[in-house]
Amino acid sequence: WFKKLNSLSELRRIAKDLDYDIVIKPSDSRGALGVLKISKKLNLEWAYKQAMSCSPTKRLIVEKFEKGLQNSTESII
Repeated sequence: WFKKLNSLSELRRIAKDLDYDIVIKPSDSRGALGVLKISKKLNLEWAYKQAMSCSPTKRLIVEKFEKGLQNSTESII
């Protein structure tokens, strides 16, 4: 599950209604810059501003946090 995040108030609504952790991140950054796992204990206003500060075009997405190993690769062709 993921979607475009339009505002801090939308993030608050999403976080309130879910019973699992979520991730917010810039849709136009690279690597883990601005990627934050949101749990019930995290300050949502701080997290939103932090992620937004890493987005050159000021666009964020929110998605369900999936527990498990992460494999990533980088290639040059």
